[in-house]
Amino acid sequence: YIHKTLDQFGILEYRAVSTPLDPGASESLVPYQGTASKDQIKLYQSLIRRINYLATQTRCDIAFIASILLQFLVNP
Repeated sequence: YIHKTLDQFGILEYRAVSTPLDPGASESLVPYQGTASKDQIKLYQSLIRRINYLATQTRCDIAFIASILLQFLVNP
């Protein structure tokens, strides 16, 4: 499921990191000032839905970053 998700969103080749989010990095995440297209929103929501599923079912270590990313569902 994880590999399929990474491949589907074109991020399979990203390098692994020891922590899902560097300390202090969440402050640099800001809402997009423009308006995302419906396709962009749908794509983002699909990715975050999968990340959230992983966080709740198998990868509790990514739960914090999943909760941060969920804040941007309306206008990524």
